[in-house]
Amino acid sequence: TASFFSCGYAVVYEGDQCKIINKKGESQPVSSLQYTRGFFYNYCTIFTTDEKCGLLNTKFKYAISPSEIGVSYGNMTKDGLILSFAGNQHLYGYVNSKGEQVIEQKYTDARDFVDGVAVISENGKYGCINTNGEIVIMPNYDNLVSVGNERILFVNNGKWGLLDTKGVVVAQAQYDGFKANKLWDGDYLPVIKDGKYGFIDKNGKEKISCQYTDAFSFNEGLAVVQQNGLCTVIDNKGNIKYLMTQNEEPASLDGESFYGIYHNGLILTVDIDTGEYRYRDTTGKIVYSWKSSE
Repeated sequence: TASFFSCGYAVVYEGDQCKIINKKGESQPVSSLQYTRGFFYNYCTIFTTDEKCGLLNTKFKYAISPSEIGVSYGNMTKDGLILSFAGNQHLYGYVNSKGEQVIEQKYTDARDFVDGVAVISENGKYGCINTNGEIVIMPNYDNLVSVGNERILFVNNGKWGLLDTKGVVVAQAQYDGFKANKLWDGDYLPVIKDGKYGFIDKNGKEKISCQYTDAFSFNEGLAVVQQNGLCTVIDNKGNIKYLMTQNEEPASLDGESFYGIYHNGLILTVDIDTGEYRYRDTTGKIVYSWKSSE
């Protein structure tokens, strides 16, 4: 498997080996590498074969040397902080690129910073802090999920809604769920109501009614939905652009980061019967295909 290129590098897995390569395919100087998601904002969290974790920069120097207890779960964000973990105490905090603990490890759960805030948990309830560690959304929610575009999903009493990063409700808790597998970049977000999928905008307004049996996030003006047993690509007005073939569905690119969405004008799909993978462009044309056994 392999990741997409970020900051000039990609991660490839060959057998039991994990490597970081440049755009010429040349391996970069990282030894005993077991796992990394790749570079984000010029840093990447690496896990070594001796079960230690560190933070590497794009000059392949350690910002944080691998250790038994240190950074984990995610990578450096544009806000300049990375989630850290106190192993024996199961508590979370945040460090900077120098490895300095800037927000104390005191939260029972925490997520990466997005749009200047991070989801944290205290006493079984979820809220948000800013990069100074100050509470900006009180921990009063059953769960919170940052989706980008200065929006945060919240759940109370089993129903989902949408907040802004100041904690103002922009969509009431009326949905059975949301489906977001990447940071929201301004297109519509899939919502689930009464077993059907539709789309809302960042202000909570329903833009495409809940009518599909499945749906993926919009990206680059297009989204994959499922109706009448077929995966269908629609535009942001709900118009059908093209139909995929029977038993064809979105496939995973780089884990879940680009699952079911267009990226750089292409989407990766797979025919689950034949095992054929396909890159389709925005018109539905297959620009490259291969079998999983190749």
